[in-house]
Amino acid sequence: MNDRLFILLQRYLLPKRALTVALGRLSNIRGGVLTHAAIKAFIAHYGVNMAEAEHPEVEHYQTFNDFFTRPLREGARPLAPLAEAPWVCPIDGSISQ
Repeated sequence: MNDRLFILLQRYLLPKRALTVALGRLSNIRGGVLTHAAIKAFIAHYGVNMAEAEHPEVEHYQTFNDFFTRPLREGARPLAPLAEAPWVCPIDGSISQ
């Protein structure tokens, strides 16, 4: 599915509350091998740098939520001094709007 169509579906057609609840429940399922395979696919698709993670091995994460809230190793993403960057976004993502 192309990104524009996916965004249109999310914004206008899908019930936001139900989608949020469903994805929240899915993110906490302990699916073992299936969860690890899904996390690996996510890492490959989005180019997640697991070298920054405190635990870079996928098998450490029991749920998607564990993976999404993983701690980073010390010094992995130092914040720029305020004088150089008045805005910071210390997450795996980008600001789209």
